[in-house]
Amino acid sequence: MTNDSDAPVQQVEVRFGVAYNSSEAHEVLGNGMPDDRLAQLVDLIGPHQAVRFVSQRYSSAAVHNNPPVLFFSDENGARWALDRRGDLKPNAKR
Repeated sequence: MTNDSDAPVQQVEVRFGVAYNSSEAHEVLGNGMPDDRLAQLVDLIGPHQAVRFVSQRYSSAAVHNNPPVLFFSDENGARWALDRRGDLKPNAKR
């Protein structure tokens, strides 16, 4: 996940359907390589920073039935969901 905005995003997580969360997350360095492991729920991703979320290995059917969705809060506290097609929608759930 790359935050291309000029504002930070908060409480960032990736879920696969309602049952699965990403297994880990790593900050991405300027050279594109992952760095230290972070918590599954990343508190803050600064402007123009990136984090790589990693999942467990799922079968193709499991991923098809439970596609990944990225959830985050903006600087005003609004909660958002970004799906794998790039559709961004308001999301009040946490």
